[in-house]
Amino acid sequence: MNFKNLSERSFWERDVLSRPRDLIIVGSGITGLSTALFWKRIHPEGRVMVLDRGFWPTGATGRNAGFACFGSAGELLDDLEQEDENSVKDRLRLRIEGLKLLRKELGDTGIDYKQTGGYELFDSSDDLHYRETLQHLGRFSAWVEENTGEAGTYEACTVNGFPAVKNRLEGCLHSGKLLQRLTEINMQAGVEI
Repeated sequence: MNFKNLSERSFWERDVLSRPRDLIIVGSGITGLSTALFWKRIHPEGRVMVLDRGFWPTGATGRNAGFACFGSAGELLDDLEQEDENSVKDRLRLRIEGLKLLRKELGDTGIDYKQTGGYELFDSSDDLHYRETLQHLGRFSAWVEENTGEAGTYEACTVNGFPAVKNRLEGCLHSGKLLQRLTEINMQAGVEI
């Protein structure tokens, strides 16, 4: 579509193409669509448009393998080596809240969410990172409990002969249905996509 020659367009095309917007968001993945939806709720009279380079988003949201996770124990341990405890705990809290909000807004059925648990596998039980991670399972479980009320989130186990740590509160979802549902809700709210 050639936007430079709006004068050559019909009245109807000009009315749609040249209409001013209060907010234009580039990217129709989970971040762009969520931003548009919450902005529109705060500014119901505002005009918001979401643009993407193709008919369907081609970024990370659609390519996500369907993981609905908030942090493996080994990841939390790695983060503690780089950041202070409060920063790591705060990010964990935000991830947990984000997953709760996503499920509330889109509905478990609408995105095929299932709380299946998640597993972090290690090379061997002699792996130093594995042994260090095991020492912190109670600590990390307590952090999750502060945010969910659920005790004992992380536990050591074995998966196909590999040492592992299970996070029983993580799950999976259908990324395509997530995008479809989020698009539907945005359009119902009056967001242009």
